[in-house]
Amino acid sequence: MTTDYAPIVISVYDRLEHLRACLDSLRNSDLSRQSDLHIVSDAAHITAHEDRIAQVRNYIGQITGFRRIVPVFRDKNLGSFQSTKNAFDEILEQYGKLIFLEDDNVVAPNFLRFLNDGLTFYQNDPRVFSISGYNYPVNIPASYRHDVYLWQGFTAWGVGLWADRWREVTWSYAGVEQLTGRRKRELDRISEHLYRHLAYYAAQNKLIIDVIVSYHLFRHQKYSIFPVLSKVRNIGTDGTGEHSRISDRYTKQALDPGLPYQLISNLLPDEQINRILWQHFRTPPRAKAKMTLARLIPGRQKAWLKSHRHFWQGPEAH
Repeated sequence: MTTDYAPIVISVYDRLEHLRACLDSLRNSDLSRQSDLHIVSDAAHITAHEDRIAQVRNYIGQITGFRRIVPVFRDKNLGSFQSTKNAFDEILEQYGKLIFLEDDNVVAPNFLRFLNDGLTFYQNDPRVFSISGYNYPVNIPASYRHDVYLWQGFTAWGVGLWADRWREVTWSYAGVEQLTGRRKRELDRISEHLYRHLAYYAAQNKLIIDVIVSYHLFRHQKYSIFPVLSKVRNIGTDGTGEHSRISDRYTKQALDPGLPYQLISNLLPDEQINRILWQHFRTPPRAKAKMTLARLIPGRQKAWLKSHRHFWQGPEAH
């Protein structure tokens, strides 16, 4: 569909084996040899990580299989948010679009083609903020006849972005404290996990790309395109990731073997899929009751959120 291929961006810290698996799969994806690859390596947060990061950077220097390799080695630690966001800002300014992968994402043979096609096909649809290569581990009913769906959520596990949409995002949690009453119910109708992630990270004043972008989509009625068959599998829910816990629900997720797909213009949200995703991200009743109690006790919400971070920081913070 297009010959103007989006540059690929991968962020990495110290997980060499995850990065190897990611790149092995990416090299087997259509269009890899026609694509530029930018690998963003943050510097060590502590001295104990320096050797592992040196190994990662040595490996990056040996990568082949792409049109061009562009290493981005930070000389001081910026943290995952700032390191990745800075790279997005610079690369989007230069290219106008990009495809992003985390270092623990393994992709399908048609991943790059799907993302590039989506970025071209939906470029002029102002409702669409991003093209996701990942689909959540849910069962989409056979009665749904399309290969893609529209949902008001965002994930960075293999995503295509445009510069014009990216520039519109406000990088703060301003207004989260006003999410009460009708507005909170509107957010909860999309997914109950969105508010709990907003509340958790706003309490820490910690910026997370997935969470901020999801908040942006809610406030501005924007959407992402998702594939029915996931073109990404996350292998990092093994306890090594910054925001994930151990779970094989994602590492064993089925991956598109490379089947043909069709993109649909003027796509509308599907109520049945909305309900399926709402159920997938549903807040357990006991946790919901505890959260309500914490909000009613002055000074207790922030402390309670931090003490229950194992709940708020699920594998999918998006």
